[in-house]
Amino acid sequence: MRRSFSYALALAFFLTPQLGADIYRWDNQLLIPGTEGFTAEPGAVLSGLDLQYADLALVTVTDVDFASSNLAHAKLGGSLSGTKFN
Repeated sequence: MRRSFSYALALAFFLTPQLGADIYRWDNQLLIPGTEGFTAEPGAVLSGLDLQYADLALVTVTDVDFASSNLAHAKLGGSLSGTKFN
């Protein structure tokens, strides 16, 4: 039982960076330079960023400002309601 809990805790620790702050690429799981400390969440301002291949598939991007951002090949998911792309 303790071993299972330890494995679950370790797994949660290693997955947390991709679920919280910072934005990662879906094709190689590397941090996208310049997104350190950014959190893709409803209402976030992510304008003017190079977000090619960004993994945002599990993120609700309602009201996010992507104006002038490069979203080529990015995976978007969740609600796009009110999201600004231009």
